[in-house]
Amino acid sequence: MKMPFLIRKMLSNALEIWLVSGQCITSLRC
Repeated sequence: MKMPFLIRKMLSNALEIWLVSGQCITSLRC
């Protein structure tokens, strides 16, 4: 079963935000 487009879009957006905030925390430059 294929994932709906909106769910995949939301997941990739969440992953992007998580990665950016993770970099912000580890490198301490927001």
